[in-house]
Amino acid sequence: NPAAVNKRLWQAVTVDDLDVAYVGYRKLNRPERIYDQLFEKQQRRSLVLAALAMIAFSALMSAPLAAKMVKPLLAVNATIAKMRNGDYSHRIDLSRRDEFGDLATSINHLGHTLEQNESARQRWIAEISHELRTPVAILQSELEAIQDGVRQPDQSSVDSLHAEVLRLNRLIDDLHTLSMSDVGAMNYRMEALALDELTGSLLQTQKQQLDSHTLRMSFDSEGDTRIFGDKLRLEQLLTNLLQNTLRYTDAGGELQVSVSQHKDTVTLMWSDTSPGVQEDRLSQLFEPLYRGDASRNRQSGGSGLGLAIVKKIAQAHDGEVTASHSAIGGLTITLTLPAHAGTPDSQTPSDAKPATGDAS
Repeated sequence: NPAAVNKRLWQAVTVDDLDVAYVGYRKLNRPERIYDQLFEKQQRRSLVLAALAMIAFSALMSAPLAAKMVKPLLAVNATIAKMRNGDYSHRIDLSRRDEFGDLATSINHLGHTLEQNESARQRWIAEISHELRTPVAILQSELEAIQDGVRQPDQSSVDSLHAEVLRLNRLIDDLHTLSMSDVGAMNYRMEALALDELTGSLLQTQKQQLDSHTLRMSFDSEGDTRIFGDKLRLEQLLTNLLQNTLRYTDAGGELQVSVSQHKDTVTLMWSDTSPGVQEDRLSQLFEPLYRGDASRNRQSGGSGLGLAIVKKIAQAHDGEVTASHSAIGGLTITLTLPAHAGTPDSQTPSDAKPATGDAS
C-alpha cells in the first residue's frame, strides 16, 4: 500500500510477489476555485463581445439591404393607395431588373389601363348624353311648336317626329348591341357559308340605296370564300359598312367590294371614294362614338357606333378589321376571317354561343 512520507505518496513495485522498490510521487494541489471563476468570466465576456460585434456587423450590413428592399415596397404601396383613391395617373419610377422591377412595370401598366378605362367611361357618358340630347331636343321643340300653334299637326310634322324617333331608336339599338358584345352576351349561331355569296346578295338588295346616292358599285369575287360564321351578324357587319359608305362618300362616287381567299384566310375589301380620313385617325375609326370628320353633323354622320360594332363582330369570328387609304381616294375597310375547309352543305348550324375573345 502506498505510504505517505513527507507528503509523498509511495507505490511498491512488485516482482514475483516481492517488493523490490518503491516509487514516490508528490500529489499536486488543485488550483483554487477562484481561477476557474476568472476563466469562466473571461470566456463569457469574450462571447458577449463577439456576439455584440456580430450583431453590430449584421446591422450595418443589413441596413442598406433592408433599405433597398423596403424602398420599392413603399413606392408600390403609395402608388396602389393613390389608385385606390381614384388617381390612376401616378406611376412608379423604379428602374430595376429584378422581381420588384417586374412588379412596378405591371402596376404601371395596370394604372395606364385603369386611366384609359376611366377616361373612356367619362367620354362615353358625355358623348352618349350628347347623342341622346339631340333627338330628344328636336322632339321637344317639334311638340312645343305644335302645342303653341306655331306648327300644325299635319303629315309633315308627324313624319319629322317619326324620323327623330327612328333615329333615337337606332342609336339605342346600336348602344345595346355594343354593350352586349362587351359583356359577351351576344349569341352567335355559327354555320358554314360563302362570304362572296352573302356579300353579293346584300349589295344587290341595297342597290336602290346606292342608286339614290348616285354611287357606282362594283363587286368581285376570287377563289373559295367559305367561312364559318353567323349569317345574321355578318349581314349586320356588311350593312354597317354600307351605311358608312352612304353617309360619308360624296355623291357621284364609287364603291368597290372584293372577296378573295389567301391560303387559310378569306379577305373582304370595302373601298369607296373621297372624302378620305387623315392618317393619324385611321386607327380611331373603330372606337365607339368616333367620327373621322368632326365637321360632319349627326344627321349625316350617324351615331359613330357602326364601325365599332363591325370590329366586335369581326373579333367574335376570330378575325380582324383594319382601315387604310383606298386607291380610289377614300377609305378601305379590310376584313380578314379564317377560311373554312368544309363545304357549305356539309355543315349544319351550330348551337348558339356567346362571343369569345375581345368581344366578350
